[in-house]
Amino acid sequence: MPSRAVALFRILVYGAMMRSLRKATMKHRRIVIAATLALAIAAVLPSPAAAQAGADKPVKLIVPLPAGGPVDAVGRQIAIHLARELRQNVVVENVAGAFGIVGLTRLSRSEPDGGTIALAASGMLVIAPLTEAGVSYDPFKDFTPLSLASEYENVLVVHPALPVKTVAELVAYARANPAAITYASSGNGASNHLSGELLKKMAGVPMLHVPYKGTAPAQADVMGGHASMMFDVVSTAAPLIKGGKVRAIATTGAKRNPAMPDVPTVAETIPGYKVTGWFALFAPPNLPPAISQKLNAALARALQAPEFRAFQQQGGLDAVTSTPAELAERIREDIRIWSPVIEAAGLRKK
Repeated sequence: MPSRAVALFRILVYGAMMRSLRKATMKHRRIVIAATLALAIAAVLPSPAAAQAGADKPVKLIVPLPAGGPVDAVGRQIAIHLARELRQNVVVENVAGAFGIVGLTRLSRSEPDGGTIALAASGMLVIAPLTEAGVSYDPFKDFTPLSLASEYENVLVVHPALPVKTVAELVAYARANPAAITYASSGNGASNHLSGELLKKMAGVPMLHVPYKGTAPAQADVMGGHASMMFDVVSTAAPLIKGGKVRAIATTGAKRNPAMPDVPTVAETIPGYKVTGWFALFAPPNLPPAISQKLNAALARALQAPEFRAFQQQGGLDAVTSTPAELAERIREDIRIWSPVIEAAGLRKK
């Protein structure tokens, strides 16, 4: 309560107490004083529930990437809907650096009071700890999982002049021309790099990886014919496909992507092939179970809001939710899948 309001309240309480004392007998005066003081203290001090919830402070949502990207866009939408559910402000803070490592390191060192959470991409919790020497956090010990928020797929695109229209034709062409196929990526260890490595491993075909510093230059070289193909996120590849600048061969999910229903999956040719990334929400380690349950319940409602689901669908994302245990299991499963691929590609950190 502000200081002026507190002072005024004390004057009013004192006046009420004196009037009550004048009317009361000596026998009742001690009871009046005690009751009045108890009411004064209860009104001035915050309730335990309010103090624990921190309702007067905004929740900080760390987005560990620069503003303006797809992860940031998802984070800002989550902030809007989560604020409605919590009835509390949720403020996005972009903490960029080392593809999420800086922001997640900050989260791992934050107070476990529900006041700070973060939105992370799967590569930050699954791939980076296996490949990046600068990662000091453990995906299980240093975070409290809250909920999955989105899933996304890649689409395999090739330069229009490449004489292949299906995965089967691509595999046959690569076997017949061992030095002909190059695939671009946004960098070593990125989702589009590992999508190519998994295809190489499962199909048993030679392909040369060409890493770039970001998705845009990789796309440019595929469109220019300097690289044969690349795996790209569905939402960013869609305009290039529609414009005829690249040809879509297959998507990487377990089933056909609703945004590209006529494009088959890689798994239709190579059974068992699947690459799906995700965005998920985490809190600092040792978050009390009561706060974790409160946040998870609020997120479950926020992530299922029709407006949020429509926003994700427009961006080629699939809105999902999970329990904390399901999110932790998803990380374990992804590590199990990608560890041998990373090992075979020589990407495991020393």
